[in-house]
Amino acid sequence: MVKKQPFSIYLVALILGILFQDHFILQAKYINILLIISLFTLFLVFFKNYYSSKFKDFFSVFFVFILGVFLLNITKQKPPNIALSKKENIVFSLDKKLNISDKNRRYEVTFYKNKNSFKSILTIPKNHKQLDFSHFYKAEVYIKKTEKPYADFVFNYQKYLARKNIFFEAYLPQKLYESGVKKLTILEQIKNERLKLLNKISNSSLDEKSSAFLKGIILADRTSIDSDTVSDFQNSGLIHLLAISGTHIGIIFGLIYLLCLKIFPIKFRSFAIILSLIFIWSFALFIGLGNSVVRACIMISVYFTYILINRKPDLLHAISLAGLMILIVNPQQIFDVGFQLSFCAVFGIYWLYEPILNLMPRSKLKAINFIIEILAITLTAQLTTLPLVLFYFHQFSFISILANLIVIPLAEILIAFSLFLSVILGFSINILWFNTIYDFLILNLLKLVHWFATLEFAMNRNVALNFVEVILIFISLYFLKFLLKQLNWKNLLNFGLIFIIFIGFRLIFNFQQTRKNEVLTHFYFNKKIISIKNAKDICFLVPEKLDQKKVEKYVINPYLISVRNHHYKIKTFNEKVKSVTINNKNYPLE
Repeated sequence: MVKKQPFSIYLVALILGILFQDHFILQAKYINILLIISLFTLFLVFFKNYYSSKFKDFFSVFFVFILGVFLLNITKQKPPNIALSKKENIVFSLDKKLNISDKNRRYEVTFYKNKNSFKSILTIPKNHKQLDFSHFYKAEVYIKKTEKPYADFVFNYQKYLARKNIFFEAYLPQKLYESGVKKLTILEQIKNERLKLLNKISNSSLDEKSSAFLKGIILADRTSIDSDTVSDFQNSGLIHLLAISGTHIGIIFGLIYLLCLKIFPIKFRSFAIILSLIFIWSFALFIGLGNSVVRACIMISVYFTYILINRKPDLLHAISLAGLMILIVNPQQIFDVGFQLSFCAVFGIYWLYEPILNLMPRSKLKAINFIIEILAITLTAQLTTLPLVLFYFHQFSFISILANLIVIPLAEILIAFSLFLSVILGFSINILWFNTIYDFLILNLLKLVHWFATLEFAMNRNVALNFVEVILIFISLYFLKFLLKQLNWKNLLNFGLIFIIFIGFRLIFNFQQTRKNEVLTHFYFNKKIISIKNAKDICFLVPEKLDQKKVEKYVINPYLISVRNHHYKIKTFNEKVKSVTINNKNYPLE
């Protein structure tokens, strides 16, 4: 197996090593001992004898596994040991723009205190001047360490930030001052040019929603997209279009490659590939080398390198090698949901695309076949990413397959249009009629996406799925290929057995949660919410002045998912109520 698919086996071994270290956390001295042992056993492979030839595959896989353990250990950061007051007068610089809410802007920044520097999330009121990369700033901020969530079923924001080497959160309520001009690195100069282009797009004649969409789909800046639009794309299963991903980079690469083929003769195809690869990497550098963009560029580069060296392209080899390169450089990427979804989608296309395509009718018309192929790719990607979508986001719309089938062909045109528009706006060329056409296309696209999102009958929310269930679904998808290729009793039995095991485990997990009775205290900012669970009945005690929709989103729904229940009621209480007694036990509400 290692001889046939070495990169795939090594990728699995590396991932298992990273996950092992994340869970068990071996000390550095033991990791170094294991690394020396694995290197020694790997060295023995070069001596030809019976044992080395028999176990060389095991030795090489063992080495990659230990390498995964080692890499995560050396890249895992610890909180900096810095003495900080609750309120600090401090200098900082901008690292990255984050999302914008109705009241605030959020940034990733680097704070400087004495001779120390550390990263933090900084929240600033929206009426303050926007930060740029070319200045240092000074302000009085309230700062604190990130905190663990109050329960396991709540998103662990502290752990998420720690993987990015961020251990602090800060709020800047008052004025901020420029503290000096920053000497920019080349990367920071590129970031600043991107920021200037974003501002040019904002100041153009484009509609506000169109300009926000343009910045998101081409420049990887979703900070201006309003929450309703994001919600529409999520509910319709089209959220991947708002994030620069393999789809966008693939379309841009294809456009440049076709353009090069039109300019150069076919015998210069290699030159066209190299120019196209240079363009997408330059583009990735300009928009900030985001994780999803780099992943897509590496995948495309590895795949087309096979063509450049006159080897038959192998999709599995290409994506496995790309995965190895990404995780060796940054093993924390394995915990990135985008990384998991993108690789699952591509592996799924490799595994299930042909069996699904072969079941679909074919036509003599190329246009019809093209649509059928898009449908097969969409269906394959949806199937293979569904377990992770349910595990992380707990919702899925059956209409998303139809939505993708309609919107993805349009996306190719829109991405090309958006790229061209970004270029001309970058040169401060503001063509009104051109912008009007773009507004018309985007605003109607947003209406179409909103219509898909409003089809509530197709939406499944608060779907509970744990790790065991996810693994069982992936195993069933593995056997699905054989069932689709040849419908016989053996393949049907293999697939059916996994499906029955999945249903059995799901019934057990649901039954365990149904029997549970408990009273929990939840926290929404500085307010307390009490949940009372008695078998299938759940009641939430909520302060009457809180926004119930937000309480449902951030408190109630995560709890319902954890206990696998959809039935609940809300009772409100006045803020004057100081405590409540439940089952002879007092629960303070302050």
